[in-house]
Amino acid sequence: MVAKVINPNDNTYEKVRYEWKKEFSSLKTLRHPNITFIHQAFEYRDTFYIILEKCKSTLGSLVYQRSFDRVAHLPYIARDILHGLDFIHRNGYVHKDLHLENIFLSNNVDKRMPSGTFKIADLGLANLEKSIDHNTIVAEWMIAPEVLNSADFGKIGRTMDIYHTALMLMEIIAGEQLTFTHEDILKGVPRKTAESLGSPFSMALSRA
Repeated sequence: MVAKVINPNDNTYEKVRYEWKKEFSSLKTLRHPNITFIHQAFEYRDTFYIILEKCKSTLGSLVYQRSFDRVAHLPYIARDILHGLDFIHRNGYVHKDLHLENIFLSNNVDKRMPSGTFKIADLGLANLEKSIDHNTIVAEWMIAPEVLNSADFGKIGRTMDIYHTALMLMEIIAGEQLTFTHEDILKGVPRKTAESLGSPFSMALSRA
C-alpha cells in the first residue's frame, strides 16, 4: 500500500478537507479493476491521508524508456484506460485530469498484458457530470476545445476524458510530449496531428 498525503499548505483547512473527502468518496464509489483501489482514508493532526494500492510505476515513466515497446503495448494500454473510463462515465462521473502521470502500472499480473494492468488514478478533480459547468476546475495541462468555445464544441462533460485519452495515446505513438496552443486546439491541429502519425489507430484517435 501507499499513502497519498494532503497538507493544507497553500489552501485553507476547510478547502483541503472538502477536496480530500470528495476524492475519497469518488474512489469508494468507483471500484473497478482498472481504477486504483482505495483501502482507507483518515485525518491526523490536520493532515489528510488516502491509503491506496501500491503500483509499479506511472505510464509516463515507462513510455520514454528504450526497453518499452510502445507499439506492442498500445492496444493493452488503451483497453485498460477505456475500460476504467467507461466505468467512471457509467457511474455519472468525469475524471477531468487524465494524463500519463495519472495512469499507473499495477503490480497485479494480467497474462493478456505484456507488463501488467494499467489503472486510472487521482480522482481529485473528478466531478459528477451533471454538476459540471464552465466554472468547474479543469486540468490546465491540455484544455479541451469545449472549454475554450462551448458554442462550437458543445458542453463540458465526458467528452473531455475521451479527448485527453486520445492525446495520451498520441504521445505514446509519437514517443514525445505533444503541446498545442489554445489557437491550435480551436483550429483542430491535434486532430490533424493524429491523422499524420501513420498508425493503424490514427483515424480512431482523430475522431476522439
